[in-house]
Amino acid sequence: MAKVERSHVREVSLMPAIFERKLFKIGEGGIAVTLPKSWINFYGLQAGDRVEILVDNDLVIRPRKPVDTTNPDAGLVDNS
Repeated sequence: MAKVERSHVREVSLMPAIFERKLFKIGEGGIAVTLPKSWINFYGLQAGDRVEILVDNDLVIRPRKPVDTTNPDAGLVDNS
């Protein structure tokens, strides 16, 4: 799949997508993974916002903020 983290692209048209991320060590026993910038922008998230993590056979991360589907500019990146 093509790279999607291009700040000049309207991310709203790129979802859904598949991302591969690398795990990295934090602290003494923690493991972390970063979330793709395009996904963060698509959902209008920022540092401090909460996400839900659903664990079954798969791991699903989804935003807790509702996306405004009535706003045609929702999820667009502001490069100004």
